[in-house]
Amino acid sequence: MTNLTIEKASLAQALGVVTRAVSSRPTLPALSTVLLKSEDGRLRLSATNLEIGLSCWLDAHLDGDLAIALPARTFNDMVSALEGGSNVHIHANGECRATVKSGGSKTVLNGIGANEFPPLPEVFGNEALALTLVSSAMKDAIRQVAFAASTDDGRPILQGVQVDLEQDNMRLAATDGFRLAVRTLQLPTPVTKSIRFTIPAAALKELARILPDSSESFRLYSLKNRSQLAFRTGDTELVAQQLEGNFPDYKVIIPKCTKLKVIVGTQDMLKACKQVEIIAREGGHVAKLTFTPTADGKGSLTVSAQSEETGSSEIEVPLRKLEGPALSIVFNVRFLKDVLEGVKSKEVSFEANASNTPAVIRPHSEEDYLYVVMPMHQS
Repeated sequence: MTNLTIEKASLAQALGVVTRAVSSRPTLPALSTVLLKSEDGRLRLSATNLEIGLSCWLDAHLDGDLAIALPARTFNDMVSALEGGSNVHIHANGECRATVKSGGSKTVLNGIGANEFPPLPEVFGNEALALTLVSSAMKDAIRQVAFAASTDDGRPILQGVQVDLEQDNMRLAATDGFRLAVRTLQLPTPVTKSIRFTIPAAALKELARILPDSSESFRLYSLKNRSQLAFRTGDTELVAQQLEGNFPDYKVIIPKCTKLKVIVGTQDMLKACKQVEIIAREGGHVAKLTFTPTADGKGSLTVSAQSEETGSSEIEVPLRKLEGPALSIVFNVRFLKDVLEGVKSKEVSFEANASNTPAVIRPHSEEDYLYVVMPMHQS
């Protein structure tokens, strides 16, 4: 028999985190539950879809040992609906059923035994590698890279982000075969040997959600004898399966030199892409960029789109500088918008060689991020 008392706000917040790992189409009943378990005088909440596992540890008053898995969506919705500021009291008698009381409400939830819940790995004592990283830097890197990963189940390895650790650098790369995003971070402490692994982009996106947007540190662990990685920030832990397979050698598609080099305001370019997207979305998301040299050296850029159904759109974008020949090149406008929304610099450089070869976009005067995008066929 177990009695537990916990603050409603902290319980609701933790449930909001861990239930993001609950499977939308569970293959096992346990994958639609959240595990409540007492550990060292605290309450641990856990959920998993077998690819990602999320856990939160909470302070609570515990009378006895607790271990029960409750239906995640029902429990989360119920706690969210409770009166604010009140404590939540949970009573479990070992019969896979929990009574939840708060204020004047009382709810009995049917659960399953904790032994049916998929085991999550113990991190401490099983570390093959442990790194300390800066939260805000990692959040930025994930935001600038993970979106370029594939969503096609046919090539699982491209649904991941390849991570290379070498000396004092961490390099993240993602590609869907049409574009490539690469971001390099400085490690606070150099690694003693080079390491490479591929993490599901979905796991990194969840990590970005739980990491604080500050200079606080968090820990990355590679686990012994397991193809798993763990990330720990405060009282929250994310465990992810590494992806198996050979990530493509993306360096071969990065142009070593380019004929056209343009500097343009990030927001100017983003605004133009958003405007033409209104027309382009009805015509295959096709947008044409037309670069023209001018006598003052700044050059001109026209971003245009047309659709037989909705019409056409054309925007003049001011350039800071243009070096090279005139060029017209066609892109999926969403691919341009994605990278521009992730760049923090006020200006970006755009580099290209021809209408049928990859173009490079990067923050102007910065070397730690680049984005390669393939052009579309011009009809």
